[in-house]
Amino acid sequence: MTALAACAALAAAPPPPLASRPPEKGCAWRLLSSPALGLEVPVQRCDFGFRVIDFGAGKTSLYQSMTDTGKKEDVFPVVSMFEKKADEGPDEAIRRVAFKKLSRYQRKHCSVVAKHVPHLGLSKSAFTISPDEEYAAKAAAKAGTDVPPPPCGDLGESADSLTYFEFHALENPRRFAFVWAGQDTPLFDETRLKFLP
Repeated sequence: MTALAACAALAAAPPPPLASRPPEKGCAWRLLSSPALGLEVPVQRCDFGFRVIDFGAGKTSLYQSMTDTGKKEDVFPVVSMFEKKADEGPDEAIRRVAFKKLSRYQRKHCSVVAKHVPHLGLSKSAFTISPDEEYAAKAAAKAGTDVPPPPCGDLGESADSLTYFEFHALENPRRFAFVWAGQDTPLFDETRLKFLP
């Protein structure tokens, strides 16, 4: 194949898909990019008639908005971005942003641990804040048959949803994110978060 033919073949090839999965019914993917937030990610805008779901970028987080007909917009963060100091490792950075909100007991019985998140690959890493056996048993006993609140605070692991901290050492070693992927497949593409320079 000549160089000209190879170029023509590349030009004719369809662009890669924006997201890793098809959109939900009533939704469409778009790329949300916020240099101020330092994040780029595919998100879905969904119009279900009685409810519209969309995403926006604030100063510190990617948020999901939900508006029901005739009701006030409900907004909550799904990806929060943080700055890592140059001399900090992931454990130190997470402790700095999360542990100051914990009680003395929680700080004693919670620790930062590596988390396996298959889609991250080799150049990225994930961590969570987990209770030790003593605290986990105590939290479960207190909750009884109910779902216990996250033992290690709002930025710790949750019994009923997928949450974790994410680091992209090659893309931007100064940033890291707390990802709330929820209970079901999220309406943003958690597999394609990109940390901007």
